[in-house]
Amino acid sequence: MVTGIVYATPDDNTSITIAESDWEGEVVLAIPMKMLGDANDDGKVNDEDILEVASYIIGNHNPSDKFNEVLADVNKDGTINAADIVAITNIIKDN
Repeated sequence: MVTGIVYATPDDNTSITIAESDWEGEVVLAIPMKMLGDANDDGKVNDEDILEVASYIIGNHNPSDKFNEVLADVNKDGTINAADIVAITNIIKDN
């Protein structure tokens, strides 16, 4: 019988661990998680992400800069705008 368990790593919330076991033993795989609001994709949601999104909105963003449009669109409306800055601010405030 094979069983699977998925759980968040308790110390950092930056990866999930999938543990699967059978009669031969246990296989563990850690998968990095991306955090909604982490616009600069550095593993943290903080004031720097607000600045990244603001820079993107006003057009001062270089294509070579590290910017994650999927994570920046916090409210998932398909547009990166001031509403996403508000949502990132709320994420920061709640942590």
